[in-house]
Amino acid sequence: MKLNGFQIKLIALAFMILDHVNKTFYGLLPSWVELLTRFVAPIFVYLMIEGFFYTRSRKKYLIRLYAGAAVMLAGNTVINFLTHNTDPMTGKITFLSLIEGNNIFLTLAVLFSIIWLLDSIRRTKKLRVLKGVSALALMLASLMCEGGIYLLPIALIMYLCRNRARLQYGLILLFCGLLLVKAIYSYSSMTGIYTSLYDYLTFDNQFMMFTAVPFMMLYDGTRGNSSRFAKNLFYIIYPVHLWILMILGHLCA
Repeated sequence: MKLNGFQIKLIALAFMILDHVNKTFYGLLPSWVELLTRFVAPIFVYLMIEGFFYTRSRKKYLIRLYAGAAVMLAGNTVINFLTHNTDPMTGKITFLSLIEGNNIFLTLAVLFSIIWLLDSIRRTKKLRVLKGVSALALMLASLMCEGGIYLLPIALIMYLCRNRARLQYGLILLFCGLLLVKAIYSYSSMTGIYTSLYDYLTFDNQFMMFTAVPFMMLYDGTRGNSSRFAKNLFYIIYPVHLWILMILGHLCA
């Protein structure tokens, strides 16, 4: 069985919503749901990198990602202002409390920019130093984006090993294995906070990003549904469902 890009995106969207519902209403769902949904972000990174190579206009693709990030930021800010979201330390509305919220669009936009710079460095000698410095600066910036500290290494592996599938899968598994070792070590240094290793691993769960690999293996290399609706589906569902959950989370607090 093989899956096209649109089918994989639909699966990822469903689990993304499940993950965000779980985070908004913590304790409503079993703790293992946290482990089940960790493939979503790396799969969106994978599809973004595939899109980088197949899109008719990389410029329009990047503009669309940054525009999505700007809209997401604006919506988060308005909702946080209207619901009086405050800093838990000071009890006051601050800049950080105003912009608080998910924004994977920004992470994907920064990662796309990095990939574009690296690809340009590999293909031409022009302005290599400037492009290299810009790429490094964006890599540092990506660490401050949602999930960036984990998604940057994943994105680099996916891009650099794109035509070497076994190496790509192996390096992703290795990286996730290192995250698992880190999580186990972190648990061993804690006492009395978590009842069991399993309990802790459902919290420090980024090692489960390796579950994106089966979907990568099932990908048939085609976009699938290429309609305008399919193209914009993620850009609509992502902000709308998160804004609804932000409001519901405030009302139920």
